[in-house]
Amino acid sequence: MERPAKTPTIPYACVFHVPESRGYLARFADPEAQLGAAVYVDITTPPAWRGSKLDMVDLDFDVVRGWDGQVQVVDEDEFATNSKNLDYPPDVVAGARQSLVDVLEMIQRGEGPFGDDIADKFRLLDELSRHR
Repeated sequence: MERPAKTPTIPYACVFHVPESRGYLARFADPEAQLGAAVYVDITTPPAWRGSKLDMVDLDFDVVRGWDGQVQVVDEDEFATNSKNLDYPPDVVAGARQSLVDVLEMIQRGEGPFGDDIADKFRLLDELSRHR
């Protein structure tokens, strides 16, 4: 199945983390945006760059960490419904579930991109943009 590509428009400043060969895409919101979620993680097929184009499939599960530090998994029901109705292959289902576990563990331990203060990411981005 193929769907036309969508170009998302995000109406606030954010930083994306696109891992190599890991099944997720993390979005870190600008602390000044006053949004409900500091971190929003889409569980996906492993992202792959093809030139300047990023290919991946969103697999429904999302992990949200609020500004208060609370972490929740959302859209579990959507994953269950879509994996059945769209006949996700067993390896895709297993990969999505493993990515969900991996992301939750990284957030809990403060590892990888989830270890730094979000405001630090924006300070670094600002610093890098001034050196262009």
